[in-house]
Amino acid sequence: MRWKPSMLNLLLLLLLSLLIASLGILFPLLVFCSLIFMVSHPPCPPSDLSDNTV
Repeated sequence: MRWKPSMLNLLLLLLLSLLIASLGILFPLLVFCSLIFMVSHPPCPPSDLSDNTV
């Protein structure tokens, strides 16, 4: 079965739109999760860090 150029272009366009849609859904979710993680796990203050090294 030979691929027609228009069929291949349509398939590529569909794949690209699917990728963009999945990024549009996943990216805000990833940012939201990272924000929650940063809020729930604050970085250690410098005093704790110096205690660990000594």
